[in-house]
Amino acid sequence: MQELNFSYEKEIGNEIYKIKCYAYYVGAFNYNWHEDVECLVVLNGKLEACLNGEIYNLSRGDIVFFDSKEGHATLAKEKETIALVLHFSPKILDGFDKNRERYYWKGATDKDSRDNNFAIEIRKSLVEIIESFYDNSLESKIKRSIATEKIILESIENFATKGEVNKEDTVNLEKDNAIKKIIHYLDENYREKISLNDIADLVGYHPNYTSEIFSNSVGIPFTEYLQRKRLSEATKDLKQSDKKISEIALDYGFSNVRSFNTAFRESFGRSPSRYREGLDRKTIEIDAQFKKVFLSLDNKYWLRAKEEFTSENKKPEKDKANVNYLEIEKKVYKDIIDDLEQKLNKL
Repeated sequence: MQELNFSYEKEIGNEIYKIKCYAYYVGAFNYNWHEDVECLVVLNGKLEACLNGEIYNLSRGDIVFFDSKEGHATLAKEKETIALVLHFSPKILDGFDKNRERYYWKGATDKDSRDNNFAIEIRKSLVEIIESFYDNSLESKIKRSIATEKIILESIENFATKGEVNKEDTVNLEKDNAIKKIIHYLDENYREKISLNDIADLVGYHPNYTSEIFSNSVGIPFTEYLQRKRLSEATKDLKQSDKKISEIALDYGFSNVRSFNTAFRESFGRSPSRYREGLDRKTIEIDAQFKKVFLSLDNKYWLRAKEEFTSENKKPEKDKANVNYLEIEKKVYKDIIDDLEQKLNKL
């Protein structure tokens, strides 16, 4: 049976943008960031979504957005917690307006907002995207394109804030190669003590200039990138080993356990020890195959969610009808009681 794991391209204004859509079993914390904006919908179970120390507690049907290059993590709070994810590049908006304002995505639904119209529209559109892959017809491709644009529109209207336009020129090839060289060096040597002067010497630039081009290109300072890399790798040891926390801190480049605790709290909203205590065997097993345990299209949780998401737009009318019926019933009983009281008063 085919896995629920698709990628496709969307052309807007002569530009082609790659989009990914998949559903997977959520495991323990995996700290990551990427160029895309991420939309995550809970299909089953409960999970915590962590963004810069802020924690969102999500239940079935909830939606959360993570901005491009924003460090984030998810943690399953129940067994068989499943998420449906859509990735799209923020540059896709350039296809509509080259001089657009910058958008920053952040936020999640909760019990008070998960049934709002925008949330219903996003979930329904995600189902339409997935169903569009059932065949290769022209109609399916058009539906996929429309559904994608609906999600992007709802996201900028309900989960994004506007910022200043970045008017700086695109980094030239020489600078781009320097950034790639720095990132490769950090990824290979993150356990070591690394200073700004070290990476400046690596690419032959002045430290201040090196810091500037790295921040402009990657979106975060090199010190933040290095810390994220260390945290990402350290959390794997917290899950998969019995090492002491102090040992893990030193193994992954932190100067001492205090700096590791501080960085972990700022990113995950809890200490490493509390994080480790909250893990269970099932999430650890899933985590060993993080984002590789994709759902099949005949998965019972996906089939249930698909049915719910495609029919939920009918709920408001049904609920309204129920309310009207109850009001009529109350009025009838009230009229009967009033009539009886009048007759008793006459006796």
